[in-house]
Amino acid sequence: MKRNILYFACLCVSLLLFLTFPGIRDIMGDGNYPPLKQSVRYIYLALILLSFILFGVFLSDEAKKGACINMRQKMLAASAIGIIFLFTAPVFSIDLHCYIMQGRVLSVHGQNPYVVPPGAFPEDPFTKGIFWLHRPVFYGPLWVLFSVFLSFFGGDSVLLNVVLMKVPVFLAYLLLIWQGFSLARKIIPRQKDIIASFLAFNPFIVSQYLLDGHNDILMAALAVTGFNLLIGGRMLRGCFFYGLSVFTKFMTGLIFPVFVWVGFLVNKNARKNVVFTVSLTVMMVLSGIALFSPFIGDAGFFDNLKGHKLAGSGGLDSNTIPYLMLLAGKMSGLCGGVDMFHPPFVFTVFCHILFIASVFGITLFMAVHGRDFGKVFSSASLIFISYFVFEAFSFGAWFLIWLIPFVLFSDIKRKYLLVFLISLAGALSFWKRLSFLLAGAASVYLVFNMFDLRRSGTGD
Repeated sequence: MKRNILYFACLCVSLLLFLTFPGIRDIMGDGNYPPLKQSVRYIYLALILLSFILFGVFLSDEAKKGACINMRQKMLAASAIGIIFLFTAPVFSIDLHCYIMQGRVLSVHGQNPYVVPPGAFPEDPFTKGIFWLHRPVFYGPLWVLFSVFLSFFGGDSVLLNVVLMKVPVFLAYLLLIWQGFSLARKIIPRQKDIIASFLAFNPFIVSQYLLDGHNDILMAALAVTGFNLLIGGRMLRGCFFYGLSVFTKFMTGLIFPVFVWVGFLVNKNARKNVVFTVSLTVMMVLSGIALFSPFIGDAGFFDNLKGHKLAGSGGLDSNTIPYLMLLAGKMSGLCGGVDMFHPPFVFTVFCHILFIASVFGITLFMAVHGRDFGKVFSSASLIFISYFVFEAFSFGAWFLIWLIPFVLFSDIKRKYLLVFLISLAGALSFWKRLSFLLAGAASVYLVFNMFDLRRSGTGD
């Protein structure tokens, strides 16, 4: 037990080393996001690798000997780590500053952030050094309301705004850990402790959300809460939290058929299933109206929302099916002159069709084979993977939180290895070159599974 406590202490210390990052960057003269100078990058890579080595040792010990520390101690440790990171500046991304400025469009300047972009206020101190000045906000209304409310109290103080904007992220982190543990206790009780550890002490989650403050973790935490409440028999509350998740960043709307199927598995009664479906539909509609109502009156609102969400991606990422299709077309002379990263709208629509077809196939498979929750959550994981592959937008590492919780609840073979590898890829990517690192992670994962197949084939 003393050795386990030592591993845990070392893990916490290695995570807290992130506190020194801004100082290191100042000393070495690197002001880029993400850090680009090799001297600085090597320091980050060394610290991240150390964190993952200690994280792996901790998980391995817990898998062999049971929980090293109980759930209460894990929540206390996660709370301590989160509180410390409330007061640290983001290092790998400036999205947190973008959230603040998008909120200030309404809280300070009195304009609709869904219609008016941040660039309309060049005199605002928060416009300096952020991206997407020309684009109105493209997040869900729940997050935008958080941004408006918190930036109102933050005033012109950078530190206060950063701390306030990290509060919902910190609370979402704790919610994800607790609800993940609770959901695992219901469907895979033997794995509840290691799942909680994966969510609480994963260096990727700590760096991307507690340090950099990305809002995706709120969407993921609310979705897991919705599933947990639904499986626990609290249908209306489950629908409500799932709706809040969708209206945080929309992407959990992709697994709507999975949420419906879970409701059908829980209810097991035709009349109850009708009540559940109607309740979910009504809850989603009312939640959408209530959350969008502060913004919906301005001219151009629907056009802007449609433009951001339905008109196609902003570009293709390498190592994806659409990118490889265009590359093959270019090499064969069929797609000469086509911009590889910003293809024609027709091609983007074709990618959408491929994704919809994959979701339809996964949903059919789930309807036939998804009689237990492991297979259902595997289906959710596959839908997100299909989105990353076929939609092929230029995505950041922080989007992996869409996938990680659902893989942990799935029956995917060697799922902990998969989550560990994609977390490592995300943490090492600094956003750039993520697709190549993920391809490497997938290759390592497939090699391990191939060895298993060879053993089973030889009778070992």
